[in-house]
Amino acid sequence: MDTGSDLTWIQCDAPCTSCAKGPHPLYKPTKKHGYCESCRQCDYEIEYADHSSSMGILARDELQLMIANGTLSKPKFVFGCAYDQQGQLSVSPARTDGILGFNGAKIGLPSQLASQGIIRNVVGHCIARDEDNNGYMFLGDDFLPQWGMTWVPMLSSTDMR
Repeated sequence: MDTGSDLTWIQCDAPCTSCAKGPHPLYKPTKKHGYCESCRQCDYEIEYADHSSSMGILARDELQLMIANGTLSKPKFVFGCAYDQQGQLSVSPARTDGILGFNGAKIGLPSQLASQGIIRNVVGHCIARDEDNNGYMFLGDDFLPQWGMTWVPMLSSTDMR
């Protein structure tokens, strides 16, 4: 999970230029949902602060989410289907299968879910008080703790200048 990244991407089962094997099997898109709607391929390339990078194509598939009321939701989700990683992202064995983009951009996971009416565009992370307790993360405002919350607004890129 990366609150500074907009694009979610996962290593895909595709011809790979420079890929690191992650802890889980590679993602294989289904023809049912597949890639971009048009005949044109939608490529992406993203570079991170440490100069590592990921390249691939944009895909769309269903994301299975258990909603706070106990129902299963399957919203459509646009993400990167990666076939080339550079820098630290290309080191095998990889510790992750990709990046979960949580910033406020339209392609970020919270924004996509909010635009479909699944959640309000709220991301929360409750940090454990000590090592004997667990922290947790939540999306939307259906499950807000009733105790001791301190809200901190997320910075935009203009705030960092």
